[in-house]
Amino acid sequence: MKKGKAILVVLKDAPLIVHDQRKGTYFARAGSDFVFDSESMESYDVILDQKELRGMNTTWYEGDRIPCINGLAIIEFRGG
Repeated sequence: MKKGKAILVVLKDAPLIVHDQRKGTYFARAGSDFVFDSESMESYDVILDQKELRGMNTTWYEGDRIPCINGLAIIEFRGG
């Protein structure tokens, strides 16, 4: 099945759930307004909105900015 183009407007401080192939699933919020385009956007940053997140080589703490790479991470909105 062919994937279609996805465009999503994300506003600063929007509560998110991030599903990342390397970091697992975690709560975050948008660090700034951005328009997510699944075809042209390569990466974006979110701010960790939970106590701690352990990646493969790095540990992040609440308030840290985390890089997300398109294709490895999927974001969704969460109630907040």
